[in-house]
Amino acid sequence: MMGKRVKNVRIPREQRIKESRGRTPDVKVLVYSFVVTLTLYALLLFIERTVLSSDDYTTVYVAQTDIGRNTVITADNSGILFAAKERKSDWLPDNCITDISQLVGMMTVQDIVKNEVMTDRAVSAQDRRAAGIESPIEVAMNANNLSQVVGGILREGDRINIWSVTETNDNGVGKVTAEKICDYAYVTRVFTAAGVQVNADSGNDSAAMVINIIIPEEKEQEFNIALEKGTLRVGRCMYEREKNKYTED
Repeated sequence: MMGKRVKNVRIPREQRIKESRGRTPDVKVLVYSFVVTLTLYALLLFIERTVLSSDDYTTVYVAQTDIGRNTVITADNSGILFAAKERKSDWLPDNCITDISQLVGMMTVQDIVKNEVMTDRAVSAQDRRAAGIESPIEVAMNANNLSQVVGGILREGDRINIWSVTETNDNGVGKVTAEKICDYAYVTRVFTAAGVQVNADSGNDSAAMVINIIIPEEKEQEFNIALEKGTLRVGRCMYEREKNKYTED
C-alpha cells in the first residue's frame, strides 16, 4: 500500500519577512557572549602584565649631554650632566652607577656621549689635574702677559706646556733662550675678557683672557718672574703624556 504523497507548501515571501521580524534575540545567548568577551579581555590584560612584570628594570644614571674627558663632577653640575633612567637589567653593562653620590666628586676619564649609561670605569676618584705634580698649586695668568698666546682657544681640561723665552744680545749677536717652566700643566678655569667663566662644552668661542693652571709649588717663583717680564710662552699639548708624542700649537 502506497503512502500518501506530502504536498510541498510554499510560504509567501511577505509572510516569511513578517515572521523573521517578529523573532526576538535570545537574551541568554547575548549574556553568555558578553561574559565570554569580558573574560577573554581580562585574561589578555593579565597575560600582558605578567610578561611586562617579568622584565627586570634597574634605575641607572645616564648622560644628558656629551661630556668631555677630565670633567669634574660636582654637586652643582651633576643634575645637569646626568639623569636617573629606567633600563632593562639584561641590557646594562657591568658596574653601572645607580646612585648620584657615586659620581659627585669624581672626574671623567674618557669622553662620554649623550644617553650613555654611566659605569664606574668612566670616572675616577684620582684628581688627574695634579697627576705627577709634586705639591701642586693653582696660579693664574693673563693673556696680555704672554709673549706668545697659544693658537686656538684654551678651555678647561686642556694641557699646556709653559716656557720662558728670553732674547739677549751678546757682542751684537742676538741669542734666544728658552727654558721650560712646567710641562703638561692642567687648565682648571678660563675666563673671557668680560670676566665670564667658560667651560669646554659651553659653546662659547671667545678667546681666553685669564687662565688658571696647576703647577708645582717649586716653579711658582720662576713662573711669577717670567710672567712679570712678559717672557712666558704657552703651548697647548695635543698628546697623552704616557704616549710621549706631541705637537704644540
